[in-house]
Amino acid sequence: MIKLDELCPLALDKLRADEYFEGFGLTCAFEPLERPTVPAKPAVVCGIAQVSAQTSALEEECAAGSVSMFADIYIPFDLRGFDIRQAAVRALKCLAARPAVRFEIGQVRADNAAECFVMRVTVAFSGEISLLPAD
Repeated sequence: MIKLDELCPLALDKLRADEYFEGFGLTCAFEPLERPTVPAKPAVVCGIAQVSAQTSALEEECAAGSVSMFADIYIPFDLRGFDIRQAAVRALKCLAARPAVRFEIGQVRADNAAECFVMRVTVAFSGEISLLPAD
């Protein structure tokens, strides 16, 4: 079962468990915390990109469908010699720890506002989706 409220925290736990990401800033997108606009070190921001689900009857607590989540990898412009592709592959391995139905690593783009290069990793899962928060 895919629990929407646990997806990002579990992804961050997987990233934190990988010593490769030890020097990175790790956070969930859309957290109600103030973050610097320009990261001083590499960072990974995880979030839910899309949810598509259907229920067979009204008032059900669960639905079947798919969930896409992302990990945006931010590398400051002034950080030389960093292999962003290696970071993307490592992030993909962490995010796809549960069976994924689709995954993608996007192209590197420049984010001038954040003064970083950014690469997006996307992973999609399918199955039963819990719409209610955990107790």
